[in-house]
Amino acid sequence: MRLKTVHLTFLVSLLLFFSISPAWSQCASCPSGNSESVFVAVPGAFSGGGLNGSFADATTLFGATGGNDFFTGAIFALDPLPTDNLDELCMLIDIDVQTDVDLAANPITFEFRLENICGGFPCPWIDFNTTITSTGPTTVGSTLSAGNNTGFDPTQPYQIVIAFANFSGTPLSGDITINYSQPTFDACAAAPAVSCAPCPAGTISESLFVDEPGFFQGGNLNGSVPNFNTLLGTAGSEGFFIGSTFGTESLPFTNLADLCVLIDIDVQTDVDLAANPITFEFRIENLCGGFPCPWVDFNTVITSAGPTTIGGNLTMGNNTGFNPTQPYQIVIAFANFSGVPLAGDIAIVYDQPELIACVPESNCEITAINAVTQTECNPATNTFSQTLEIEYIDPPAGGALNVNGEFFPITGSPQTVTLNNLSSTGVAGSVTASFTDEVLCTLTDAAAYIAPNPCFDFPLDSDGLCTVLYENDVESTNFNQNNLFGFGGDFGGQNWGITDDPVDGGIVIQLTSTAGNPYFYVGFVQQFFIPGGIASYGALSLSLEAYFNQLGNFEFRLESLDALEGNVTGATGGATPVQSVGGFDTYTFNPLTNPGSLDTTSDYYQIVFVATDGGFGNDDAFEAFVDNMSFTNCEIDDLDITREGALCAEPSLPTDGDEVYNWYDEDGNLVASILGNYYYSPSELGTYYVEVIDPDYPGVVQVFNPRTITELNGCCELDED
Repeated sequence: MRLKTVHLTFLVSLLLFFSISPAWSQCASCPSGNSESVFVAVPGAFSGGGLNGSFADATTLFGATGGNDFFTGAIFALDPLPTDNLDELCMLIDIDVQTDVDLAANPITFEFRLENICGGFPCPWIDFNTTITSTGPTTVGSTLSAGNNTGFDPTQPYQIVIAFANFSGTPLSGDITINYSQPTFDACAAAPAVSCAPCPAGTISESLFVDEPGFFQGGNLNGSVPNFNTLLGTAGSEGFFIGSTFGTESLPFTNLADLCVLIDIDVQTDVDLAANPITFEFRIENLCGGFPCPWVDFNTVITSAGPTTIGGNLTMGNNTGFNPTQPYQIVIAFANFSGVPLAGDIAIVYDQPELIACVPESNCEITAINAVTQTECNPATNTFSQTLEIEYIDPPAGGALNVNGEFFPITGSPQTVTLNNLSSTGVAGSVTASFTDEVLCTLTDAAAYIAPNPCFDFPLDSDGLCTVLYENDVESTNFNQNNLFGFGGDFGGQNWGITDDPVDGGIVIQLTSTAGNPYFYVGFVQQFFIPGGIASYGALSLSLEAYFNQLGNFEFRLESLDALEGNVTGATGGATPVQSVGGFDTYTFNPLTNPGSLDTTSDYYQIVFVATDGGFGNDDAFEAFVDNMSFTNCEIDDLDITREGALCAEPSLPTDGDEVYNWYDEDGNLVASILGNYYYSPSELGTYYVEVIDPDYPGVVQVFNPRTITELNGCCELDED
């Protein structure tokens, strides 16, 4: 934003003289993009010398024919300046010169200055004296740092002076009239504070829930990374994007004016952002399962380091079709696709975003959610029904009671409702109750009930030891069938398909990218259904076999979904190093070891396999093959007690003495780790279980269900090896 000015004119007729657009571009841009006007008082006129009819008044400096050795002028007092930085102060005046004199041959000087008040002449000043060689309107002045400075001190009293004089020794050959406007004086000001507008009468401001961030990234990261409070772009990075998403309390508002989003950021860098600006992306967007989704954005060009607040009422943002009645999330991002690598590290430190809503004032309160009765798990569908009792006070007169997305007529507290077709997950179930006519009259109980254990009958593996939750040997599949989907970057050169196994001639997934392909990004997702989710399983193993033509790192993740071909609700896993080149290796991990944001109670998941130039570079052609995806659980159900006070855990798999037996108490504390011996004699009564890790069976953890010791009978703990 340029410095802006306000004109105060004293004669309406004077407006006719200034019909041109003033040259406000003569003022430099303010760093903050914001400015404020400094009050300038009405003028006091002065004149002297051989006037011969020349004069000055509140709108005109007049030089009469024959005037010689004279001066006319005006003085303007003004309010104190808000800064002494001459780069952030600007003084302008509009004038209109009217005469029949040939000014090209007989130029005159219009004097325009800001001067200290010193009780004499000359005083220290900054002037924009201008030689006039033609008639008509013009604007005189500029930013003070651009003027002729004779020692002006902005900390001392000052005034604005304009003057027209003739001390050339030659009398004026005709009348010369200089009509002038009120001078304008502007100073750069801090950017206005970003805040949410006050809520209208009858409503109050409420902060809605914003979840902890999830992260995304891609392209030529070169070390650039998002985390829980920083987006870091590293020196040399180009063609990358990093960002965070925040789940929100997505209440069904119908008016954008009722919603406001804000975020505080602090940009930390030694890069000259004025010369190399960056864009901070900040938006609230509908969840649509793709990109782009309808949103309202407050994307902001950053030209200086330091803290700032971004956002505002949603009516102030750039709206691409955002629908506040549908679920939404908040997204922040920092990317560089300028073609020029970052000249230095740029860290954008961010606070948790705020989502603020104007809601009707109310005394409504939901006070309790109680579990009443529960049906058994139905093995045909792995579902059950849960009856709840909802207690509340002062409910709205209309609308419905919303319990986990199901709607019930409001009948009075306590109100009994039944949720059907719930997934048997074996873990605590969350229940949220609210009223449609007062969406912020709500209560969430994260453990309102305990679901039955899954009762779906999964098959066993070929050894009869592990439950197979999902497997795909790729022999009878193809892309866009059975929920297998491929994808690639926007720059071409990437391909995915089904081809012959380069080792044994079977069928495998193939991913390729051509040499020199900028920003390559190629991969696939395999989606599947696990009734009841995975939260109740103790020894999960997600694995696949992969063949690479070069070393590097690829993304191997498990993501939870809200439906097949639906939205991602969480993820675990990440960058995985290639083990070897030219042959198949097995890659495996347990998603529950570090579940991250994964929704372990979801019924829907997808394996994600992604290769990028960030993990492999783009100098050489890239090729990978993937086969034998599987998701298993290898818990052993029995724990035999062979003597009083002693426990044993004899594995079903063959043993050769290199097995590690990790014994835990009922709180999950490791109490013993024993090599090659499956007996354990605890020294204290209690409940214990064991996990067996055998290096001969990589990726398989044998877990024994817990048993309780009620007598010691002189048994002692075996020595650890």
